[in-house]
Amino acid sequence: MSFCSKSLTVLVFILLTFFCVSNTVVFGEELEKTVSQGLTIPETMFMEIDLKEKSDTTYKLSVNLKSLVGQLSDVKLSFNVSESYEITPGTLELSSLEEGKAKEVTFELKRNKPVSAEERVVVSVVASYVPDYQSMIKTISSDKVNYPDKQLSDSSIEYLQKKMKRTDSFSTARRFLLSE
Repeated sequence: MSFCSKSLTVLVFILLTFFCVSNTVVFGEELEKTVSQGLTIPETMFMEIDLKEKSDTTYKLSVNLKSLVGQLSDVKLSFNVSESYEITPGTLELSSLEEGKAKEVTFELKRNKPVSAEERVVVSVVASYVPDYQSMIKTISSDKVNYPDKQLSDSSIEYLQKKMKRTDSFSTARRFLLSE
């Protein structure tokens, strides 16, 4: 293998490691915000994962949620982890999440088989929800500091109105790397 091939392989490995092991990965609304025709869509949910307790075979984690714009509805959380662990609960549903009010939910991981020293254990939490489209539209219409371009604001509002008619949901995800 040539020096260039080795360097490229190392670079690709480093980049993949960075993206795969990072504690936070966001898709869904963040991806839509940056990709959808250059539109600027308000961020609607804050979500983070924290380690609450740790024992030899059990971890207790919490997910902190907060609506940033309007009331979110039909909030569904799904939890995923490697086969070496059992996760309880696997899913969780909240009927709504009011703007500005924080909500903490906890879940537990129990190791059910040995984990090798090389194995990275990543916990993923995905939240899907229906945003408050009216509040998002109002934010774009009234906030001239963050949305100064009228043409872009109008396009963003039109995009949200189409999504509102279909009651499309948004998704946000976070990943947490367990340290053994």
